[in-house]
Amino acid sequence: MAMELVTRTLIPFTLYSLFFLFALIFLFITSSIASIFIIFIKESLRNSGQAPIFGTIFNHLINFNSLLDCHLNNARKNLTFQFLRSSHSEIVTADSVIVEYILKGSFTKYNKGKYNHEIMYDLFGDGIFAVDGKKWRHQRELASYEFSVKDRK
Repeated sequence: MAMELVTRTLIPFTLYSLFFLFALIFLFITSSIASIFIIFIKESLRNSGQAPIFGTIFNHLINFNSLLDCHLNNARKNLTFQFLRSSHSEIVTADSVIVEYILKGSFTKYNKGKYNHEIMYDLFGDGIFAVDGKKWRHQRELASYEFSVKDRK
């Protein structure tokens, strides 16, 4: 009889303690997620020229079917903008003055890097769109002959 009384009183106590534990875990997770969003919102307000990290990801997910149109609209609003991703960031420009500066004056400062070369290698190999430096210069020389032929029809 005494054992049955102890078990009856312990079961509600353990259920309440488990409920309390789950409530604390839920509260911790919710407050952590909320604080992360607050940090990103503050960062995006401080750097108003850049989209927040989650903003870029959500923008890509929402406009997945018309992603190129979304990028075109973004380029019309801001000639130069930044893609922020979890692994890296990219700066995209549609400003002809900046493109001319990069291609003519200081091409070596703005390289594609190992990350882009690895991603584009399957499609372009070591072609002009995937390489930097000497390989790029060699590919450019090969392509320039094709574009400089005077008797093209």
